[in-house]
Amino acid sequence: MYGRILPIVLILGLLVSCGEEPKPVPPPVRKPLVILVGTDLSTFDPQILFEVDSSYVLGNIFDALVEFDSSFRLSPSLAKRWTNPDDQTWRFYLNEKARFSDGAPLKASDIRFSIERLKSLPNSDLRGFTEHISRIHVINDQTIDIKTDTPFSILNDLVFIPILSERHVLKMGDRIRERPLGTGAYQLAIHEPGKKIVLKRNPYYSPAPEVEQIDFVISTGRDRNLEEVLEMKPDLSVTLPFRKIEEFQKRNPPDLQILRSNGISVEYLMFNLRPSIPGFTKNPLLDVRLRKALAHAINKTEMIDAIFKGFGRPATQLIAPEIFGYDSTIRPPEYNVEEARRLIAEAGFQNIELPIYTFEGGTYRLEKLLIEHLNRAGIKSSIKTWKEISDMNSALNSGDFVITMGGYVPTSGDAAELLSFGLHTRTEGKSFGKGNYADYSNPEVDHFSEQNLRELDTRTRLDMLQQAMRIVNNDLPYLPLLIYDDVYVISKRIHWIPPASGEIKVRNISYR
Repeated sequence: MYGRILPIVLILGLLVSCGEEPKPVPPPVRKPLVILVGTDLSTFDPQILFEVDSSYVLGNIFDALVEFDSSFRLSPSLAKRWTNPDDQTWRFYLNEKARFSDGAPLKASDIRFSIERLKSLPNSDLRGFTEHISRIHVINDQTIDIKTDTPFSILNDLVFIPILSERHVLKMGDRIRERPLGTGAYQLAIHEPGKKIVLKRNPYYSPAPEVEQIDFVISTGRDRNLEEVLEMKPDLSVTLPFRKIEEFQKRNPPDLQILRSNGISVEYLMFNLRPSIPGFTKNPLLDVRLRKALAHAINKTEMIDAIFKGFGRPATQLIAPEIFGYDSTIRPPEYNVEEARRLIAEAGFQNIELPIYTFEGGTYRLEKLLIEHLNRAGIKSSIKTWKEISDMNSALNSGDFVITMGGYVPTSGDAAELLSFGLHTRTEGKSFGKGNYADYSNPEVDHFSEQNLRELDTRTRLDMLQQAMRIVNNDLPYLPLLIYDDVYVISKRIHWIPPASGEIKVRNISYR
């Protein structure tokens, strides 16, 4: 019986093999990937604005010479490799396969044009990234030299210089604001102002991303952010505030889930260190004992749990662990109300009142909790507000405040950015210290701020940055509070690992 079955099976197999080949199964038709964002774009020119919601869209249309990987390490992008012929020259060898979305190949002349254009834009938020570039020399279509005015580690700055097509910009003129053309994985298809932005796959991008179409839907406003998420069920949302997370989890939508990753934005208290401040003829904050008392008075863990629903971590210094220059040996003042009281008494500041300045609007939940903490240590406090952003900017520059809150993230992934912008002594007419609203000054920090930029050896630079961070931690011109997490709502049909930079590169998103 068994001997008869075998030939029949073989014959059936032969009949199948001799017949027509089976037709390939077509890939499944996917719905567009929907991303809910907070605001619309006012321009598609990538060299004008430096803001989060714009970067979500434009970061998928345009590339730079280099980029950050998921761990904030520099990696190739349009440049496949680079060398240093001398300490003021960076030579880049371009990816010969790179194409703009109209099929035109990327050329070194496009790199030169893009950088020179950015240097000439007076209204650009990104212009500062070209500050140390002195000259650009095209060697051939695939090789370019970028020369700096001094020995300078320029790679981190180049991450933020989008590369445009020279031919397209010259052809389009001002219409580049509505008709972008880049080498990124996607190209603009539709823009319905105030409603949505549709991107479609760049047919010349390699390797082709799995997602064919992206629909960026513009949120209708903060008052409805949770309801929007629950009704729309986007594949990815960046609009859900921390105070709505608990309600989202209680309602437990079956198709959506919370995705969290370590953020890199450090929230801090900034002390006004000018000789005189509002309400005081002699500034009490110049006494480091008072600043350290404030540090001991604040319970960072309670703050993270109460305000950020546990989605955060205490900050030990003004940069996150993911940033180059972070020093793991730094130990900030621990929460200790009795030590805070002792320092206040020692310095002779019992019953002192220190107002916290902030922008008008919102719930002031964080400020109120800080005031509660300070009251426990015997420091009176209150909230004072600025009505307009212009009022706030004027007060920060003139020193018309006592204490205020702020947040900072070195988008370059390098502490050198914080040192030169926010910690170097303010210098009129120069770029150093533009954001040093505390009016902090320390010659050693100034030295490390300037010298590390001229140093190309990575280990030496790291040592300089860490030395500077230790000095700043001891001086306490700013009091690091916490680093809140990046929190997203994502659909269960996609797979995505958020990078440390917080970028949303859809080419890295796949379907489950």
